[in-house]
Amino acid sequence: MNHDSPNDSIQESIVRESFLALGFSSPNPPVAAVITDESGRILVSAHTQRTGFNHAEREVYRLWGEDLSLSKAKSLPHHLFVSLEPCTHFGRTAPCRDLILDRKPKSISVGCLDPNPLVVEKRNSEVYQQAGIEWKFSETLKISTKDYLEPFITRITHNRPKIILKTVVSKEGNFAPENQGNFSISNAASNCVLSLLRSKVDCILVGPKTVTLDNPSLDFRIPNDISELLKSENNNSNYTQFKSSDSNDFQNSISIQAGSKYNPITDVEIVNTDLYSRLIEYSKDSSIWKEAIEHYVFYQPKRAFVIDQYQAIDSKFIEKQIKIQEALRTYIQENINDHTNSQLTESKNELLPEVIFFLLEGKDLSSTDFSSNEIDRLLKIPNSKIIKLESENFGNQILDELNLLGVNLLLIEGGNLLYKEFFDILQSQDEILYVQNNDISIPKGKAPVFADKLKNAFFQKEINSDTWKVFKKEELCLQV
Repeated sequence: MNHDSPNDSIQESIVRESFLALGFSSPNPPVAAVITDESGRILVSAHTQRTGFNHAEREVYRLWGEDLSLSKAKSLPHHLFVSLEPCTHFGRTAPCRDLILDRKPKSISVGCLDPNPLVVEKRNSEVYQQAGIEWKFSETLKISTKDYLEPFITRITHNRPKIILKTVVSKEGNFAPENQGNFSISNAASNCVLSLLRSKVDCILVGPKTVTLDNPSLDFRIPNDISELLKSENNNSNYTQFKSSDSNDFQNSISIQAGSKYNPITDVEIVNTDLYSRLIEYSKDSSIWKEAIEHYVFYQPKRAFVIDQYQAIDSKFIEKQIKIQEALRTYIQENINDHTNSQLTESKNELLPEVIFFLLEGKDLSSTDFSSNEIDRLLKIPNSKIIKLESENFGNQILDELNLLGVNLLLIEGGNLLYKEFFDILQSQDEILYVQNNDISIPKGKAPVFADKLKNAFFQKEINSDTWKVFKKEELCLQV
């Protein structure tokens, strides 16, 4: 077996586990790990768990040991594949490198070096060689897991999250009618994919007009047709507890696919490993949705709203956000039991996703027209906070704040105030997701301010009546 070029089954397992970890393991990186026997047959696969719990390497060895005694597991020849260099420092968990040295795989294949200074400081691949473990870099693993690790790497190396700037437009290119909100444009199949995307990001951000006109939720919800399908398959009412309140009549085929830790992937042909291809593919995979429901609370993104100092916040918006938080808190209290991990010190209230209000003011942040009464109303939302920002260059200020909160991947959903502010500061790793419905018409409406600059998409896919395109700012600059 060539450890530099793992077979397609290993690569597929690594990509699938990376996808499952994305949005779940943050602020830790979404690392994937696979153990194989000497012939390359997958024995078990795993990914990094939520903060305070096992990294991918510890989780994969834990799962392997479920059916084997520790002494037997240690004695069996095996190979280890990981998407990111094992950690070398003590955090909430012990160094994964120490565990690997103890378990002594015949080889370890790594896709990417960890840029975290805590890991770099103690980097020494020779310790593996000294222990009789062959150390390999895999270009194949590096390429296939780039999309999943890039948000973490961006935060560590650039002190900011990676950005996805998203817009959904009509056939004329408008994302909303003039002075009207809450207008659905994307089709049912796209809505399912976009819902899954919400579970993959760490924070969703919208602007003041979206708050006023749309009364947005921004939480991750299970599409109706998915929840009903899973309910019928499993006879389990829990699958409808957090379904979307909006029916989407998703008619695409949904099937159980291989790939769980107890059903390793075999005999596959790798086609596309990028995030957008996998979002579309996995939106039709009920086993992915089952994972999302099992860890529903931990796939919830932070919900962030830009508001200005003259804005009156509708009570219906506040009531909706309170309702979302109270439903999540009830679920946490009834279903989450953390006593099994003595190292985890967070309270159950701290497991609630944060609701963040970025209040735009003038240069003098000590004075504001935003009343203390309005602030008190917003702070009634459980686990909410208000962060005051200068209105000038507020985009970079938001990125700084989200970096401190451990946000790896930020999804910006509009409108034009945010589109203009963030388009101007996009970097080469950031992306613009442009979804256009070719049937729905909005003759007079608002178009994204950057629409005329979008050329040469690096990703394009038709989803029924919708065309999905993804652009990078770096490629746009080449067109000037």
